[in-house]
Amino acid sequence: MTLHEQTGPPAPNGPPLRIFVVHGSPYLTDHFFHGDGLVAWGFIAELARRGHVIHVLTERANLLAGPPPNVTIVEYPWAEPNDLFHYAAYMWKARRYYRRLAAGAGVDVVHQMNPVVRGLSLALLGTPSPVVLGTYVGDWHQSMAPPGFRRRNAVQRALTLLRAVIDGLQQHAAAAVVLATPHALVRVPFKRDTRSRIRYLHHGVDLELFNPEAMPGDPGVRPQSVLYVGGLDVRKGVMTLVEAFARVVADLPQARLVLVGDGDWEDAMKRRVAELGVADRTEFAGRCDRRAVAGWMRACTLLCAPSFGEPYGQNVVEAMASGRPVVLTTEGGHPHLADGNGSLSFRPGDVEELAAALRTILASSELAERMGRANRATAERRHSWPRVTDELERIYRDAIRSQR
Repeated sequence: MTLHEQTGPPAPNGPPLRIFVVHGSPYLTDHFFHGDGLVAWGFIAELARRGHVIHVLTERANLLAGPPPNVTIVEYPWAEPNDLFHYAAYMWKARRYYRRLAAGAGVDVVHQMNPVVRGLSLALLGTPSPVVLGTYVGDWHQSMAPPGFRRRNAVQRALTLLRAVIDGLQQHAAAAVVLATPHALVRVPFKRDTRSRIRYLHHGVDLELFNPEAMPGDPGVRPQSVLYVGGLDVRKGVMTLVEAFARVVADLPQARLVLVGDGDWEDAMKRRVAELGVADRTEFAGRCDRRAVAGWMRACTLLCAPSFGEPYGQNVVEAMASGRPVVLTTEGGHPHLADGNGSLSFRPGDVEELAAALRTILASSELAERMGRANRATAERRHSWPRVTDELERIYRDAIRSQR
């Protein structure tokens, strides 16, 4: 079943479910700048709003408002000397907590949410409740990357095979394997075995926080501006963006580049924009909280996501919800998030293609506005939390029926 085949009317809500969520990310949060934690909480909060009873096992919760009364959060902080011992202990904790729930009111479905930590759900082998895995996003190591990024020695290849076996076992035991986009198929090593249980589900976006209307506290509007949001990291394509932006300024001298985020390449980028003569047109905004990111989305003309094979691209969906055009690479998760009405694409690392795409949108405010309206409409139709949670409920109920 493809994403486009799942865009029909939402399924009826049905009776409340008893859901055990095993969360593998270091954070579960409603405000911290942490993608996996924010996405998982978005699903949990919407499920709770619908009346489901949810128990969540996580390493750490960081919630501004605290959980609603029908959500119980159990924290299991990092206490082991390394990843292996930590996750072994975490698996034991998950199985013990599941048994406690099953002996009480029962568990209708178990959901190992994003990120799907390798092997974690195997702790529940032999239990009667169906297990849902996902959402999976793509894998950087199986995506396009800068030259040399994918070179592996014999030990690394052996580890890759071992990981594939563990992934295969985990997915074989699951009632549903949920992928955020078709790009995440790279995370399914034995597709023939898993095909009938694969479902697709986009991540949601907060349409109130990320919206086109100016809000108090927003930065001033930057006309003809390119926004980048994310880590300043080589695989994010940030140097490609800097080189392309310098070419844009040659034709559009008022253009600006705003970089929201930090990382190891920040100093190198600052040196390079100075060498290219565009330091006065480049703004390093640093790491920002989510409300500040939403403000930058509204302040700039477009979002550019130049990654070498981004696994998903939540910032792209946020820019779409903010009514902004997006310029994306043709690889990874990006092509599955936006369509040609609101985006332009370029091959990863191609400076000239990227410069041409940026120039096209920045040179026409009418085009930018039209693309932005199309993106907002797409976000409302496909990416709202109620919309994606309707589909998640349907996945849960299909998984429960499959176990009977």
